[in-house]
Amino acid sequence: MTTFFVPGVPRPKARPRVVAGHAYTPRGTREWEQLVRACYVGPRHEGPLRVLMSFLMPTRRRVDLDNLCKAVMDALNGKAWSDDGQVFDLAALKVLGVDPGTEGVEVTIEEVLR
Repeated sequence: MTTFFVPGVPRPKARPRVVAGHAYTPRGTREWEQLVRACYVGPRHEGPLRVLMSFLMPTRRRVDLDNLCKAVMDALNGKAWSDDGQVFDLAALKVLGVDPGTEGVEVTIEEVLR
């Protein structure tokens, strides 16, 4: 089992932007995904996985939980696992209105039996 914390305000996965026929990921999403990757220190898991994410949000602003998860899952592709298709069990929660300086996401990854 691997648990790690990513400090900072969690960012949801934003839709790709298209300019002159070229699609790109918005900078805020890209920076958040880079931070998630940088904070992960652990093995590359090969089998089926269970993932728990706890998002500590500084405001009560509405943010879709599935988009928060998507950003973390995509960030960990190729680092914590080969592909997020390995995740068979996913649980996530948002805690709203946390104190400044305590925001972030705690992620637990656990290998499960086949």
